[in-house]
Amino acid sequence: MILTLAQSTQPLTSAPGDLPQTAVDPLQVEALNASWAERLDIFHGSMPVFLVAFMVTLLITPLCRRFAISYGIIDRPDEVRKNHKFPVAYLGGLAVFIGLLAAIAFSYVGPRFGLIQYHATSKFAGDIPHVPYYVLAGMTMIMIVGLIDDVANISPWQKVGGQLFGAAMIAYSEIGTKLAGQILSPIGTLLNNPDLEFVVWGVPLKPVYWVGTALIAMAVLGACNASNLVDGLDGLLSGVTAIAGMGLLVVALGMAASDDGVFDHARIVLCMALIGACMGFLPHNFNPAAIFLGDAGSLLLGYVTIVIVLSLGDTGQTSFVLAGVV
Repeated sequence: MILTLAQSTQPLTSAPGDLPQTAVDPLQVEALNASWAERLDIFHGSMPVFLVAFMVTLLITPLCRRFAISYGIIDRPDEVRKNHKFPVAYLGGLAVFIGLLAAIAFSYVGPRFGLIQYHATSKFAGDIPHVPYYVLAGMTMIMIVGLIDDVANISPWQKVGGQLFGAAMIAYSEIGTKLAGQILSPIGTLLNNPDLEFVVWGVPLKPVYWVGTALIAMAVLGACNASNLVDGLDGLLSGVTAIAGMGLLVVALGMAASDDGVFDHARIVLCMALIGACMGFLPHNFNPAAIFLGDAGSLLLGYVTIVIVLSLGDTGQTSFVLAGVV
């Protein structure tokens, strides 16, 4: 405190009744301003991803609604849970999926033409890591399973099977797999075996691997079905997911500004695409809704959100993952 006051370039004065003043280190202020400036630069560089997701979803949703009405893919009201007065078209989830897919595809080719500017990083060499293809495979499976349920009403176990496939795709992309190691590392240290590898009947088993797989599976099942339960009012799930995506985007920008890891760019792309798709769908989903997300959309939004949340722990930031879950 004494050193800080000595470095202050202006005298500190206070009048009677004023709150006590403290000197501010100019270097700290400059560093803070530089950090926020870098975050804004990263945000502006990735903004086209949001615009693509928003415009594609906004324009494709009426087409999906018309298709759903033509083929009778509608949600009819009842006196139990569905309180809307008129039949409402499904396939909103398909529109959101197309918007997400278009934005992610744009993120692959945009940097080549200077349409997307990503932050410089020292964590990898060569081309920047994009959203893994296995994540797209998981998104596709989740959407298809939900779409089939919207059209033909499949059993809950079949939906769970599709969600577990999506969880496997996340694990194969090595998203969230390090969380188990972070959680079990104290136990491994106590056992003098950080890798926690055991041999059972001659077969080496790593509890970290199986615990990590179980954590990812539980996270996907929890997020997908929680989103499905939230989707009970017009515009509720798409609005809540957009707000959650904005909070996750703030965290993602901060991690990218600090050069956290190789997944920084892909995480920001997913946040931008998720927010854009939700906001593009919202005008059609406000009360009274012209189209519903259906299980295809609710499960998909939960899946993409949990992918972003799990990616926050890619470099050991377990506390960020817990905050993202909350």
